[in-house]
Amino acid sequence: METFVKRGISGFIIAGSYNSNLNSYYKTLVEKEFPFVMLDISLANLKVDTVCTDNIKGGYLATKSLIQKGCKKIVFISAFLSASTSKERLIGYKSALEENNISVEKSLIKHGDFSEEFAYRTVKKLLSSGKKIDGIFSANEPLVIGAIKAIEDSGYSIPKDIKIVAFDEPDYDFK
Repeated sequence: METFVKRGISGFIIAGSYNSNLNSYYKTLVEKEFPFVMLDISLANLKVDTVCTDNIKGGYLATKSLIQKGCKKIVFISAFLSASTSKERLIGYKSALEENNISVEKSLIKHGDFSEEFAYRTVKKLLSSGKKIDGIFSANEPLVIGAIKAIEDSGYSIPKDIKIVAFDEPDYDFK
C-alpha cells in the first residue's frame, strides 16, 4: 500500500473476474481507506463502490432472443457459479424460460471452469447423449468458442440446427 502511495497512485479501478483468494486484499484496501472501484464484481461481505453490468437483464434478453427464434431446449453454460456474474445471468435465463412457460431443466444448466475446453467437452457430451437441444446461451466468451467448435465437430449447423447466443463478444473467426 505504501509503495502505491509513494509512486503517486491515488486509487484503483479493479476489473476482472471474481477470485475469492483476493478477498483479503480487497478487505485490506477498505480497512486502509484506499480508494478503489470494482467493475463487474460485487462483494457481498464488503461495502465498496461498484459499477456493474445488469447481468440479470442481459441473461434474460439473451435467453429471450433464443426463445423468439423458436428454441425450447436451451442450454445455459457458464463458468463458476460462485461468481456473481454467473449467478445473475442464470437468474435472467430462468426468468425468460419461466415467463415463456418453458420448464427449467437442471440437466441443461452446465457450469464449470472458465475455459473453451470445458465448454467443448460439455456440449459434445450433451450432443452425443442424444439429448435434444436447439439453443445455447453461453454466459462467458471463452465458453461460446468451445460450444461452437463442439457443435461444428458434431456435424450440426449453426443456426439451422442449434442457435447460440453469448453474453460477451467472442473473439472467433466465423466462417
